Amino acid sequence: LYNIVLTKCCFMHRDFLGAYFSSLSREMLSYVDEHRNCEDLAMQFVVSNATGGVPPVWVQARFQDRGTHSGISQGKDHERERSQCVTRLVKEFGRLPLTVTSHKAIDARAAWWF
Repeated sequence: LYNIVLTKCCFMHRDFLGAYFSSLSREMLSYVDEHRNCEDLAMQFVVSNATGGVPPVWVQARFQDRGTHSGISQGKDHERERSQCVTRLVKEFGRLPLTVTSHKAIDARAAWWF
């Protein structure tokens, strides 16, 4: 099980946004745009590659995903398209930078203030 965070409910350092566009080839960026899918996988590859495979931090909070009953994830070819995307990303990066680890968790409901 790989550690991947969906981009629709994540936060990350702003430097990764620039790294996304500078790390991926024009062909990969076009692929993501054309398929309107895979940006979350591509971002995770970029972040994992840049951090040396440090797993993402999972923050437990109230979140309701309204795309679970409709949207691209409900398409009949969704799993095949995601698999093709991972294959393209592995070729792009020359390896699979995602890590297999237990997650790091923070409970956002706890009182933690700086």
